[in-house]
Amino acid sequence: YMGYIRIMRKMIHLFGILALLVGLNAHKLTAAIITDVHQMIEDPLRDAGHMFGVFRDDSPPALVKSAIAKIKEAVPYIDIVLMLGDTVDHYSNLKDKYVRAVVDRRESITKSFTHTMTQSFPEAMIFYIFGNNDGLYKNLVPTKADKTKYYQFYYENFILKHAPNNVLDTVENMQTFLDGGYYYHDVTPYMRVIAMNTLYYYRKGRDDIDPESARRQLIWFEKKMEECDLEGKKALILQHISFELDYGDKSSPSWNKEYLDKYQEIVKKYKDCISAVLVGHVHLGSQRIHAIRHIPLEEGVKKYPFDDLIVDGYHKVQNILEEDYTLYQNLLAMRSLSPYDGTNPGFTVMKFQKRGTPKKMIDYSMDLEKAKLATSIQESLAYWTKLYSSDKELNMSDLSPEELKTLHGRLLKHPKFLLKYLILMAGFKPKYKNVKIALAIYKKERGITKKQMEIAKICPEKGFQTCINSRSQFDFS
Repeated sequence: YMGYIRIMRKMIHLFGILALLVGLNAHKLTAAIITDVHQMIEDPLRDAGHMFGVFRDDSPPALVKSAIAKIKEAVPYIDIVLMLGDTVDHYSNLKDKYVRAVVDRRESITKSFTHTMTQSFPEAMIFYIFGNNDGLYKNLVPTKADKTKYYQFYYENFILKHAPNNVLDTVENMQTFLDGGYYYHDVTPYMRVIAMNTLYYYRKGRDDIDPESARRQLIWFEKKMEECDLEGKKALILQHISFELDYGDKSSPSWNKEYLDKYQEIVKKYKDCISAVLVGHVHLGSQRIHAIRHIPLEEGVKKYPFDDLIVDGYHKVQNILEEDYTLYQNLLAMRSLSPYDGTNPGFTVMKFQKRGTPKKMIDYSMDLEKAKLATSIQESLAYWTKLYSSDKELNMSDLSPEELKTLHGRLLKHPKFLLKYLILMAGFKPKYKNVKIALAIYKKERGITKKQMEIAKICPEKGFQTCINSRSQFDFS
């Protein structure tokens, strides 16, 4: 009898430990992230030859379905799905006048995509945000005359038609969504998702269309961040267009100055409440950090139109290893699903710790060149691979600003690691045959010149062409 009691006590103790462990992990989160889908209209004639698409074009519906199928195969359980904008292709925006057929095309693609997402993720919340190709007119927010009908269409398809998103249908969220396409939700007691519409701030748009909504969004954003501070929450901020430099090195930020200054003021004030900022738009991946500079720039060092330091693998203002900075934001740019810029199609899985800190990201890539052999969604899954994970290939313990600082220290010190990083961020395996492909993409889409590559010591002593023709230079083993 006493032996039985001892066994029961041990079992109760064991169950207590297990319950504690379950409790500690109860609010960990796994997110699937896709962006810049740029889905096209179904085209059987084109799809018969290239069912999953071609480089320098947008995503056929089959590519979208293949990516979703791979997400479900690779990750058994997804808590939330994040779609960071640009649902439709590059051909579904109005130009200079209203054409009903173009509007119908955009709405048809949106309905098709959101229907596919709802069927594929019936139990997960899906957070959608707006990209610069999702508007009636490219790069522009809707006018005051158009906005009610425009946002009502998206509220219905983004929020109401997906059952798990019904919790988003609050009085406040409906008000802010219909005002400007922005909203929020606390996905755990410790983590808040803030979905912003950065098209209101895009310098390639027009800041005179609806400046009142643009300012109201930033007032709302500051309020949501203040609540995070008071309630001990971390904010995961979703944006399509980050405030940084736009395509190529044009020495101009993506956002108009009034909004840029206010946004930076807010995120600096509440920097300890930021889980991460996730963005799309650029189609290339990167892990970036922002820091407040406390010392004057050295003479001759290029000054950008904002006061802060921006560092990523291929574009640095000043060495992040200096101690005279305060890190305030970790910004993670996600690779696009669309191969429009010459990159392989991709999606990301991100894991968050209980308190909202992003622990690691895993990037998946489709070998588009080989995938042309596939004739069905099922066959196409074999051409998706796990390209890299932040904890292994990038050797990061988490995705905090401090870890990003360490990563960029390695990128600055080791040219071969830098080049490997660049190739991965374009969606290719780090092999010699992909060196020219990746660098050509960076040159076209980011304006990186041969001289900049030489300065970065990727090609330190030899001429650029001789360097990239040298197989031994790029032995990544």
